[in-house]
Amino acid sequence: MGIQQAIEAPRIALDADPGFYTPGAEITLDMESRFPPETVAQLRAMGHKVETVGPFSIGSIQGILASPGGARMAGGDPRRMGYAVGY
Repeated sequence: MGIQQAIEAPRIALDADPGFYTPGAEITLDMESRFPPETVAQLRAMGHKVETVGPFSIGSIQGILASPGGARMAGGDPRRMGYAVGY
């Protein structure tokens, strides 16, 4: 996967109520709506609490990938305003 393709891939995030450091906290899996519906259904069937969110709504990243040969490729996240810069 190229850097731009990786940055644009659908994302997941975990949310814990009341918090991650609380034993027995209820965990919700947030998934961008671009995941296949069958994936969401399978996770729910396994007992996970899943909520779908907007198609490009989790996180933000800009990145520069340096190849072993020294070439650099940059990628920018369409979720937020930003760009990758390298020299």
